Amino acid sequence: MDTWVDQLHARASIVHGQISAWMAAMQASQNSGITPEQMRAALRPFYDVLSKLYSEDLPIAQVKDASDIVIHAEGPAAIGSTMQLRAVNWLSAKVKQQLILLAEAALPANGDAHAIAKKVQWNVTGVAPGSIFMGFAVDRPPSRAGFEESDQAALDSIVRAAQSVPIVPQFMDQGYVDQGLTEALTDPAIRDAAMFAAMRLSPTDASGLVTVEVTSSTGEYGILGQRERIILKDSLRSPLFGKKLDGSFVGEVREIDLDAGRFQLRNIDHVGSLRCAADFSQDDGRLWLGKTVKVTGVYETDKSGRPRLMRAEKIEPSVPRQSELH
Repeated sequence: MDTWVDQLHARASIVHGQISAWMAAMQASQNSGITPEQMRAALRPFYDVLSKLYSEDLPIAQVKDASDIVIHAEGPAAIGSTMQLRAVNWLSAKVKQQLILLAEAALPANGDAHAIAKKVQWNVTGVAPGSIFMGFAVDRPPSRAGFEESDQAALDSIVRAAQSVPIVPQFMDQGYVDQGLTEALTDPAIRDAAMFAAMRLSPTDASGLVTVEVTSSTGEYGILGQRERIILKDSLRSPLFGKKLDGSFVGEVREIDLDAGRFQLRNIDHVGSLRCAADFSQDDGRLWLGKTVKVTGVYETDKSGRPRLMRAEKIEPSVPRQSELH
């Protein structure tokens, strides 16, 4: 498959061919009285196209080729070369935060995923002018002793989770989140985290941006605006989309996102990790963080039948023991 830069060079080659053809035609008709100024005027549109290709489109193509995910923002604070620092800072901070949270939802079932997620290095692959284009890619260490296949698999999982974000707005055309999203994103935990990421990347008035387009290296793309923020905020109050089951699970509370009302329940026997939605205050969050608890509620599984997302209706202290399913 051709890279974005290859495609740009192919477009430029067509323009060069058109220039050559026009020059040959004009040289053949020099006796018709065409002046050099008229020749230059006739060719100027072609050179303008080439100038745009190499000054504007080439930097964007290079960013796309080097990135796992690309963010493109437009709005009053992102116009031309005078883009406002507040827009760049808002966008880069939001992206970094959401990539970490997505990694926590995607990483191995047990262990301290938050610590691992924070160590994963997302590199900014470039910033292109003419509105804001920012590319991000996971830093993949070269093959060496100590870097195992499982580490590579973890990085692949993180990238796939990040690339699920542009899929979310594709299911919002009717003013709500369509149930078809459950088929596109079959892991409920990743789906829930991707919806939160999409909501938080949707621009606010304070950002100075109007739209944020998210594109993945797999070709998926979606556009986020204030409308999408409102729809997602409402939809995330009821996180379970698929078949609902009742159950109780015992595990350790990790990675609490108080603003989202989400936490990870880890080290669950025969399950591993479970993303949980709950209504709790900051005091509740500090109380439960790092503690072994029993969580009872309604949950949703992935296609393999593994519990992945729960609406927690009751949280109580417990000692580690096997999960109880009803």
